[in-house]
Amino acid sequence: MSRSKFFAALRAVAFVALPLALPGTGSGSGPSGSSGTGTGGAPAVSAIVEHCVTAATQAGRAVTFTGQMETVPGTHRMAMQILVQEHLPGEVGFRTLAGAGSGTWQRSEVGVKIYKYERQVTNLPAPAGFRATVQYRWLDERGHVIRTTLRRTSICREPGERPKTETPPAAGLS
Repeated sequence: MSRSKFFAALRAVAFVALPLALPGTGSGSGPSGSSGTGTGGAPAVSAIVEHCVTAATQAGRAVTFTGQMETVPGTHRMAMQILVQEHLPGEVGFRTLAGAGSGTWQRSEVGVKIYKYERQVTNLPAPAGFRATVQYRWLDERGHVIRTTLRRTSICREPGERPKTETPPAAGLS
């Protein structure tokens, strides 16, 4: 893919973000990918690839990242940021994609015990790998940060487009 086509594809990447507040006590176990217990030690947080859709065309490719967190003592509100990162073949490491909503902190309503935030990215170029760095903040009544942590999701791999091949016709039997 040429450099100009690559940057055109990046501009075409659409971001959709959906914060979800889950009222309740948070007394159940966390989703797959959770870490921490939420009681005394590390806070209960998770960062996962919810959906990784591969397709032959760029328009059909998508990934959905989900972050979830539970309150810690002194929490008035929670905030989360999902930064989408891309790795292209031949490059070293991942780089953060700039796009609509990138770098924006999503805040829970006051008093929410479990906060879940989803971010969907569509129209992905290929071949490439995509992951997210999820940053978490717990805020007190004054809006001051009382705790932070971050997690990275697994990688959603978008394979390159396969060349069209034709199968030669089978030899006839006589």
